[in-house]
Amino acid sequence: MILKLTVSHMVSVTRLMVSRAVPAFTKPALMMLTCLVSLIVMLPAYSADDPDWVEDAPNSSPRVEKQGDKTVLKLGIEHSGQLDPVPDNLQAGSIFDSRLLEGGSDKLTWYRIPDWLAGQWQRRMETRVFSQDCVSGYTDRSQNTFMSEQVADFGVQRDKQGHIWNCNLKPQAISDHGSYQSIALMRAKEPIRVTDKEIIFREIYTVLDVQKQSKLITDSYMMEALTRHRPLSDNQIETQMSFEVYNASGRPRSIQENTATDRRIGPVDLIDSYKGRDLKKEFAEFLHNTNQDALIP
Repeated sequence: MILKLTVSHMVSVTRLMVSRAVPAFTKPALMMLTCLVSLIVMLPAYSADDPDWVEDAPNSSPRVEKQGDKTVLKLGIEHSGQLDPVPDNLQAGSIFDSRLLEGGSDKLTWYRIPDWLAGQWQRRMETRVFSQDCVSGYTDRSQNTFMSEQVADFGVQRDKQGHIWNCNLKPQAISDHGSYQSIALMRAKEPIRVTDKEIIFREIYTVLDVQKQSKLITDSYMMEALTRHRPLSDNQIETQMSFEVYNASGRPRSIQENTATDRRIGPVDLIDSYKGRDLKKEFAEFLHNTNQDALIP
C-alpha cells in the first residue's frame, strides 16, 4: 500500500493532539498529506480520539473501556497504553540525522489484503467523533467534519492464485511548517485483523519537529494508529481511525477517533520496482521463505 496522504495526515492529527496550550480552547490544526494539500480545520486543542469504531447515539454510554493503562475497543482491539521511550538520539535537544530519511525499509513486510480493498481510494471529508485528554480526563463527544484530501493505493503484487498483497514501501513522511518540519518515522505497521468483511491496521510512528536550518529537534512524541476499513459497496469503503498520542517517555497524552467514507477512483496498480528495488523478486523470495511456493507468480 502506498499512502500518498495518510502518514502526513497522521502527523497533522498528532500535532493537533499534542499542542495543548492552556484549557480546551479551539485552535487551528493542519490535516494534511506530505505531497498533497494542507488544510486548516478548527479542532479542540485537547483533541484525543476514542478507539471504538461504533458511533455513539445521543446520551449513550462511553464507547471506550479502560483495562489498567490500556484503552480497549469494543471490537477487541487495544491501544498499547504505553510505548518504549523515544530513543535518545531523537529526543528534543538532539540534532536530527538526515540519513534516517534515505532509502526505504530494509526488509519489507508483506501481507495479503481483501480483494475489495485493492485499488486507489480517495477521501475528501473526515469527521472527528470523539476526543479525550489522557492527563485531565476531559472528553469531547461532539462531531466535527472537516476537509481531508487524501489518496491511497492498496496493492503491490499479485500471487499465482490472483490474491493481492501489500508491503510497506515508505517508512517516513515529512510535513512542512515554514521554519520547521514534522517528520514521521514508521516504527511498525501491520494488519492485526483480516477477514472478508474488514481489515484493521496498527501503525506506530515517532514524530519529530525539526528546525530546517539547524536540524535541532524541538519536540518528539509517538503516535499509534488503529485503522479499520470495511466495504460499503464495490466503490465505497468505511474508514474508522483511532489515534493515541504518547509523549517522549511513552506515556499517553491523548486519544482521538475519526471516521470517513472513501471512494474508489481507480483499479489496483501493481508495482514491480520501487526506487531501484525489484519488488517482484522480493515478493517471490518472501513466498518461498514462508513455504508458499505454490503462490509464486
